[in-house]
Amino acid sequence: MEQRIKATIVVILIGVLGCDASHFRGGSIFWKQSKSGDTIDIDYRESWRRTSQTPMCNETVISDRINSSSEGQLAEVPSMYYDGYRPLFSDAFAYVCTDYSLLEDWQSGRGHIDFPLNISSRKTSYTLQFTGCCWIGSLVYGGDSHWKLQITMDTRVRSDTGRMNASPRVDFPPIIRVQYGCNHTINIPVGDEDNDIVRCRWATQEESAGVYRSFPNAVLHHNCSITYAANYQLGWYPVAIQIEDFANTTSNSPLSSIPLQFLVSVEKLNASCNNERPKFVNFTLPDKACIGVMTDTDFLSDIYIQSGSNSSISEVNTVSPIGLVKSSLQRSNQTGHWHISVQWNPNSSNSINNVFCFTAVDDNGLSSDQRCITLLAGVPAAEIIRGSQMPAITQVTKTQTVWSVEFNRPDKPAARSAYIYLYLSNGTLVEAINVLTSPGVTYTYLNNRTRIHFTTSSSLLPGQGYYFLFGQGLVQGTEYCGAESKPVLDPFFWRFTVNPEATIPIEHVSCFEGQTPIACKEGLFNCTESWSFTSPCTQLNKLHNQLKFPYPGAQNKFILCDLAGKTYVGHCPPYEIFYEQCSTCNAIGITPC
Repeated sequence: MEQRIKATIVVILIGVLGCDASHFRGGSIFWKQSKSGDTIDIDYRESWRRTSQTPMCNETVISDRINSSSEGQLAEVPSMYYDGYRPLFSDAFAYVCTDYSLLEDWQSGRGHIDFPLNISSRKTSYTLQFTGCCWIGSLVYGGDSHWKLQITMDTRVRSDTGRMNASPRVDFPPIIRVQYGCNHTINIPVGDEDNDIVRCRWATQEESAGVYRSFPNAVLHHNCSITYAANYQLGWYPVAIQIEDFANTTSNSPLSSIPLQFLVSVEKLNASCNNERPKFVNFTLPDKACIGVMTDTDFLSDIYIQSGSNSSISEVNTVSPIGLVKSSLQRSNQTGHWHISVQWNPNSSNSINNVFCFTAVDDNGLSSDQRCITLLAGVPAAEIIRGSQMPAITQVTKTQTVWSVEFNRPDKPAARSAYIYLYLSNGTLVEAINVLTSPGVTYTYLNNRTRIHFTTSSSLLPGQGYYFLFGQGLVQGTEYCGAESKPVLDPFFWRFTVNPEATIPIEHVSCFEGQTPIACKEGLFNCTESWSFTSPCTQLNKLHNQLKFPYPGAQNKFILCDLAGKTYVGHCPPYEIFYEQCSTCNAIGITPC
């Protein structure tokens, strides 16, 4: 990395004050060089009290991508290179609403500004500030104070990428609620397009104005997580953080610095620290998933939530790219389960990387862990080729254990846990294979395609039907965060049955009461039997004097072989079961040998 020289220009976003101005809820700003190369793409997120905004956000406002006017402009402040005559840059700081909460009375949105690079050829570094008034008045620290968000850009071309640096990126909800008396970890989902080292620190007073260090007793770690023991004063705390990228692990000179500011509400809830919080279940996309979405196609996904035993889900809060819409919260058929559906078309995005985060909240005020996924606009994701299943037959033997499918791209193996699922035809899960850790999973490449080979360890039952499902991310791309392969959740995509085995003729069955032969349809037992298992009465077992065997599917029966190799079914006395290790029947739970 070539040496960089600080030549600072200050750009201020000037807030317009009103009679009731305590409505700011935080925000973030990040940047990168535009595709054309002659401007900087400045993207930002800003959050406000919903009832202070026009229009107030709802699903119609989101789907129609209606612009909202923000408070102030992006305006350049004179620097050491300012000549006193040249007009300074300024632009409106408008946004398009993407998310809102009726319960918490906030709305949040994304905006974009093209910042020209040809204002002065002498400048290589800029500092931009978004300032105004006021934060919410009821803050524990910094109530009714001015806000300030500061971003630093260096526009020199990097020697390693051949382009200007791209700052870290972050999307985060405006409000985080934590329970008083409990220990908490707040993870901030940061990313960097250049794969630089990213660290977080508290913002200085120059960078954050009235909310400087206003979250005392919290510990901010370099990996951008905050640990906090909520044993202090209840109320609202503003959090002001700077996120910076570095060329390597030893560097102490940041390439850029961007702000993130939000609110933490410490609340006394009617629940213990060990209360069961909401959690995401089923095929909800995992945290840090990377999804490729081609233009002119829609990203569709369902979010499944399980509530605690004595609670209900009240809301799913999201932080979304422009245009992403979600359905209303629906109760599922299963007790304590809920779901919403989301849909997004990448045509509205001016960025390849788009972050979508979601958190569930129950009626006790408890929140789930936040999950964040990256949606890559215009980036393809691998798909399983229909008809590539091997073995390419619908009936297999019970000894079949090796399987494979082929993807339509030469992608690399999964970098995190991803699963292949084997189900019985009635929907019962038989086996889940983690492709990251299973020794029976291998990958081969041919003709720009990837084939994944996997083995199953479960015994297949003769005559039974099965199907496979394939989870998200069995393979992943090599660009950006690595677009993960699409799932296959259709139970009819790959169905098969196991060959039935020969049935032993009924004339080989005899019935006894004690040592006395009886007719099979008389006496105490109805001994008519029909089975589809292979008889264990082999010559080898006879030579080893092994003449009694467990009966498949019934503990109160056993298989008996005679010296001629004929097969018999024996019944244990009432309330007894057969113990293979002792070759005899006895009471349940009492081993006779």
